[in-house]
Amino acid sequence: MSRYIINFENNRQFVYGCDHALGYFYEVWDNNNGELDHEKITRENSQFFGRMKNKEMASMMIQNRVNPDHVDMVLKNIPF
Repeated sequence: MSRYIINFENNRQFVYGCDHALGYFYEVWDNNNGELDHEKITRENSQFFGRMKNKEMASMMIQNRVNPDHVDMVLKNIPF
């Protein structure tokens, strides 16, 4: 499993990775919302639960300025 965190201003984060069970996944966090972790996640998706396509994952990664090598790996369907 891999899990990467990109920190932004205003206590916001983009979390993404690849898991043997979930496939590719991402979460958008706003740490200003609520006290509990589930209250802070404003958006999330995965290949397993959301049937997310690789193009959606790559698009979210590009929007959130992720390592371009990871984007290429997603488009080639290679775990990172």
